[in-house]
Amino acid sequence: MTGTDSITALRKARRQEQLVSKRLLREDITAEELGQDGAKVVLDPLSEEEVKSMTFSVVVGVPGVSPSL
Repeated sequence: MTGTDSITALRKARRQEQLVSKRLLREDITAEELGQDGAKVVLDPLSEEEVKSMTFSVVVGVPGVSPSL
């Protein structure tokens, strides 16, 4: 490989890296605009009673069964 070939290869690799970085940045910006930061957006949060019921079901191991309050 000649000196010119090495320079051309380095430039190509650098350009590819820049394109990947630019694409990843665009994906991050798009995800932020859509409210996707790694977590799902909850439009209708659960009530306190729903959380208690679900927690009880997980602890007891019986789905759909809630404690008598």
